[in-house]
Amino acid sequence: MDASFTVDREVEILNSGGKQGGPRWKGKGAEAKALANPICSGNRAYFGHLIVNADKDKHWFQLGMEEAFFLCYTLKCLKIAGEHKHPKDDNELWQYMTSQKAAFPVFYKAYSHLRTKNWVVRPGHQYGEDFVAYRHLPSLVHSEYAVLVSSE
Repeated sequence: MDASFTVDREVEILNSGGKQGGPRWKGKGAEAKALANPICSGNRAYFGHLIVNADKDKHWFQLGMEEAFFLCYTLKCLKIAGEHKHPKDDNELWQYMTSQKAAFPVFYKAYSHLRTKNWVVRPGHQYGEDFVAYRHLPSLVHSEYAVLVSSE
């Protein structure tokens, strides 16, 4: 599937301020660096995994299914095209996602809930969990929550 990402409006969903307890910063200067360059400004919101390539003018990101649907459905800043380069509407995309991953609705509910509560959500497979949640950029802070998604 092909996808195109547009930044025609500010993605202001991520904000680390005002949380009780505060983040656990990684190393000296991490807090100052984060405050000088907040993740909620413009296109700096943290989504996907950057794929390094030889073309310096193009940036490639690998997105999880929940991230991709969130960007398409909630933020309206990503379009995903199927066969013949035809963009999928929300219903077609939902059908595709659920056909690829039976538990997608439950995972998406968990992912979108955390994202709308201003958490940076990353895959948690390396920790034996479904997701991990950060208050700020994962390069600057440790995760505060490990999330195991259950349909019960």
